Amino acid sequence: MLALDRQFLFVHVPKTGGNSVQNILRAYSEDEIVCLEPYQDGVERFELRNPTYELSKHSPLSDYKTQLPPKVYAGLFKFCCVRNPWERAVSFYFSPHRQVTGFSREAFAACLPTAPAMAHYLREEPDQPISGILANFDYVMRYESLQQDFDAVCDRLQIPRQTLPRRNQSARGAVQDYYDDETVDLVRRLFAEDIELFGYEVPWA
Repeated sequence: MLALDRQFLFVHVPKTGGNSVQNILRAYSEDEIVCLEPYQDGVERFELRNPTYELSKHSPLSDYKTQLPPKVYAGLFKFCCVRNPWERAVSFYFSPHRQVTGFSREAFAACLPTAPAMAHYLREEPDQPISGILANFDYVMRYESLQQDFDAVCDRLQIPRQTLPRRNQSARGAVQDYYDDETVDLVRRLFAEDIELFGYEVPWA
């Protein structure tokens, strides 16, 4: 999400609470909400398109750097949100675009390699070393403390604090119920960069 007047750039990593953030920040952004799929309602489910640049809801940071003038890009307050990879993986499995009607551990294991790592969205260059990723951002929010972190972002942007809407909530039960030893290790392997970058651990261990 891009806001040139307010000089901010929010990279929306999928399944990290970004819809709630964008629903508030849309008032300050040039991006336009569009609905491209039957399950999208423009409130809880939507896409974003920028009228000037070829940017969308989940554009990685590298797309912004490629398309924006260097001075404009350098002057933006850049922030994002991250989430525990084991929790994010379950949320990804149940994403509306996947149209799943129940849970199968075999299907869960099969879908995990199709979920891009958070690091994919946070690199300025596709081959940027992991050691440089955190320096790309002025602030990293965490899903686990999202309201508190979003308040800090609002203060930095000099906009009123607002309570984040609780979008896309569902009663799925305890996250550990979806895992066995094999899938725990699979997440650890697939999202090793995310785990290293943000210090995440198995949330129920």
